[in-house]
Formats: sequence, structure tokens, C-alpha cells
Amino acid sequence: MFTSHRVAAATVIALLSLAVGCSKSASANATPITDQSWVANGASACEKYLTPDFVGQIFKNPAGQAKKRGVQGCGFETPDFASISITLAAGGPSVFDAHQKYLTNPVPLDGVGDKAVRTAAGIEAVKGQDRMCGIDVMPPFGNKLSGEALAKKLGEICNKLFALP
Repeated sequence: MFTSHRVAAATVIALLSLAVGCSKSASANATPITDQSWVANGASACEKYLTPDFVGQIFKNPAGQAKKRGVQGCGFETPDFASISITLAAGGPSVFDAHQKYLTNPVPLDGVGDKAVRTAAGIEAVKGQDRMCGIDVMPPFGNKLSGEALAKKLGEICNKLFALP
């Protein structure tokens, strides 16, 4: 299930993407966001990347199943209510930077996309001018991995998603 934090973050990203996309479309010198089809990779990302082996590296009890959550995202839930949520959005560095003020203590994360941060709950990253990836783990504590190690593990998925057409 989406947490209210994740829903709020996804809503902010979507609204910022829309606002930036509209303002860029109005500008003669700006490149419009054109890679909307890439966002659709979010719906199947959990089935594809959250394998039992991958989830077992994060959760003590990796049993569960992946579910689509609309066109741009998915989630994986365990029987004991732990979850991983993946959300993709069309937005570039300006949207990513604008969204930072909504995050609590974002820490720069190297090696993921063009720019990424880890948060208390996961990561957010941007690649190019129109690709954003967010992955949250709930609860963010009490798991096999946390902090930088968890962020790097989640970053592997964002980098695989960024490489898709």
C-alpha cells in the first residue's frame, strides 16, 4: 500500500513535472519533455526487478508480491506490511532540484543517474532532461540494509530503469 508520504511525494513530482513541462513548452528555446513512454516502465518494474533474491537482501521476510500502481509505478508488499514502492516521472534536473525542499535531510548519492539523493525512506534520482526515479522502502528501519547500503542497492534499480528505452 502506498504510504501517505509516498503519495504526497509522487503528487508533488507529477505536479512539478506538469508545471515545468508546460512552462518549457511555452518557451521557444526549451526542449519539451518527450519521453512520456519511458514512465510506463514503472508499472512493470517491480515484477521485473524486485526478485526474491533482491528483496531478500533488504527484508528479513522477503515473501510477498508485486502489484502495479497505475501507469508510472508499482509496489511490492510482504505479509508483515513491509513494502518497496517504485515511481517514475517525466522531469529533469530543475524538477528534481525543486522537489528537494520537500525532502527531509536528503543526502547526495553518487553513481545513480545524473544526480541522486538518499532519503530516510529510499532514493530519488534524475537522468537526462526527462527521467526521474523514486524508490521507497517502508518501514525504513529494521531491515537487513539501511542508509548508504540500501540507497546503493535501490540505485541499481533506478540505473536499470534509466537504461530502458
